[in-house]
Amino acid sequence: MKQRRGARVSYGVRPGARADLVVLDSTTYDDIVLDRPDRTHVIKAGRIVARTTRTSELLAP
Repeated sequence: MKQRRGARVSYGVRPGARADLVVLDSTTYDDIVLDRPDRTHVIKAGRIVARTTRTSELLAP
């Protein structure tokens, strides 16, 4: 089966565009590759679908 027209793909940030995004907890590009930081938020179609939180607890001696 042949397709006469190729799929149209449109990238970029603009109102009404699909919003798929992964937010990483990192300060440098090298850390993203080497340390595999937590995904603080995963956004699919403009809605937060996953979130990672880190908690700390101070224990009394």
